[in-house]
Amino acid sequence: MIPTPKQNLVLLRLAVLGEIPNKSAIRPALTVSERQDLTDAGYLELKREGRAEKAHLTEKAWGYLRNATELPLSKSQEASPVLTAFHARVSQFLANEDRSFVDLFTSWAAPAHSEKGERQVSIATAVRDSYLDLTGGRLGEEVRLRQLREELPNTDRASLDYCLLGMVMAGIAQIRQIDDSLAIDDRDRAASLEFGGSARHLFQLIP
Repeated sequence: MIPTPKQNLVLLRLAVLGEIPNKSAIRPALTVSERQDLTDAGYLELKREGRAEKAHLTEKAWGYLRNATELPLSKSQEASPVLTAFHARVSQFLANEDRSFVDLFTSWAAPAHSEKGERQVSIATAVRDSYLDLTGGRLGEEVRLRQLREELPNTDRASLDYCLLGMVMAGIAQIRQIDDSLAIDDRDRAASLEFGGSARHLFQLIP
């Protein structure tokens, strides 16, 4: 049994936050059948403690999280504390290795092909180059995400989204909504990026 994106988020939340919740307090909330699937598959173990049944991650769940190269997650506000805690732990790990969080999206980033040149560059570098092309070399100006995506047609969406969110989490970029709904068209909606439970349409690199 392969966990669903929602079940993945439950497992990751328990691992990252160290939670051992009552079975009824698991977040994001699972249906009885979704929870039963995880226990039947050996990812969760329910242990009675007093009057409550507590949800514990099993060794199988830890192995699954350890070996997963991709972990699809459901879109949920319950992911916010997970991302915050994950960022803190990864940053501490990287600091111990004399690295920074930004390194994940620069020197270690996956290769991407920029429309502005034939050379292979990291996704983060391609984003920066394309952004500066759009702003005339100026930091701190907002561009529409659809414009940025159009500049990088050969970079797959999942990798680009991962990089953009990483740059935001690293504090070197910001994304926000377009407040005027009349200023949003179908292209903006298609190119938007979900963050914090809402669609974001604008991107800027912080000076």
